[in-house]
Amino acid sequence: MSGPANAIRIGYARISTRALDHLSQMQALEGAHCREVVEETASTREDRPKLHATVERMYPGDTLVIYKPDRVARSVKELLVFLEEELAPRGVNLQILSGICTGPAGRPSPTRCCSWSPPWPPRWNAT
Repeated sequence: MSGPANAIRIGYARISTRALDHLSQMQALEGAHCREVVEETASTREDRPKLHATVERMYPGDTLVIYKPDRVARSVKELLVFLEEELAPRGVNLQILSGICTGPAGRPSPTRCCSWSPPWPPRWNAT
């Protein structure tokens, strides 16, 4: 059984069905020293079975690495629900690689760019 001493990093790439270029997302995940990168083709409104299967096989101390928050959630609220209901109960960390921290009209938004580690409540750190 895995634990913090031998924690792993797994990258998750959601590729939109209409995306023409996902090269930057894949390059960032490959450079993040992930043991593997799980790639899923889905629109933002579809269920993401590979994401849920990936989280289910992770252990406390493991890290899910994503390129941008919109790869796992459509809104900050949905991201917080994902953190609380999917990652926190398993003790899984989340790392967001992009430096994209802007909200509406390009204004800085710390809730759009963060790293999170259990235990609850989360400790938010800009990356």
